[in-house]
Amino acid sequence: VLTRALGLIGAVALLLVPAGHLSVMLLVVSLLGGATFLTQTYRETALFARLPTAGAANLYSAVQTLALLCSVPAAALAGAVFAAAPRGLFVLIAAVCALLLGLAVWLAGREGRQS
Repeated sequence: VLTRALGLIGAVALLLVPAGHLSVMLLVVSLLGGATFLTQTYRETALFARLPTAGAANLYSAVQTLALLCSVPAAALAGAVFAAAPRGLFVLIAAVCALLLGLAVWLAGREGRQS
């Protein structure tokens, strides 16, 4: 949940960076990069904790391939949104981060009830 909250904070902060403030932009992008790295690390840890011992490498490979197949068209979509409305792309990023934060909170609550 913390990593998704950091991602949301970074996405919203990206919308508030004034034009020409490169150092602030680099700081915000670093925050977003850190949140992305932590999210991927957590995803892999959670995945490995739930995979059966037999065939874990194949399942992990399938998850990585699926993530790659989703990320490739995302770049083209981001380019199209940016071409249509540059600020709209960052609003979309913030909205997706908020959606992911909501999903993380829901999953954390669900995990707590099952324990």
